[in-house]
Amino acid sequence: MDLSPYVAQLRKDLASAASAGDEETRRAATLLAGAVEPAVRLALMNALSDLAAEVTSNLDDHVVDVRISGRDVNVVVTPVGGPATESAEHPESAPPPPPPRPRPPPRVTSAGSPCDCSTRSSPRPSRPPRRRASR
Repeated sequence: MDLSPYVAQLRKDLASAASAGDEETRRAATLLAGAVEPAVRLALMNALSDLAAEVTSNLDDHVVDVRISGRDVNVVVTPVGGPATESAEHPESAPPPPPPRPRPPPRVTSAGSPCDCSTRSSPRPSRPPRRRASR
């Protein structure tokens, strides 16, 4: 759902209300409309989220979510225990899975060769404590 038409209508309404004033009032209304646009978008998204929560509370077998994608809002209806379906005109493909975790670097023994620690059957033998040379 694109919120731009709603924000544009609010700008037009503010400009229309300010047209009754002088040039300075009209200029202030134009600046104000641009400054409050992010707050208006956030308020609309919050209202849609509250609406989704209210609809969900009245449904027994579905959950309604509001998801934000850039500046667009998508409404997603999910059957309880089932896959999600988007109610947008053009459903977006599912996001790609996260990349695999990088493998840790191999351990290196004190001799400088790689250690295959996963195949070790017994714990590492303990070394005797180092003795300090007496002076």
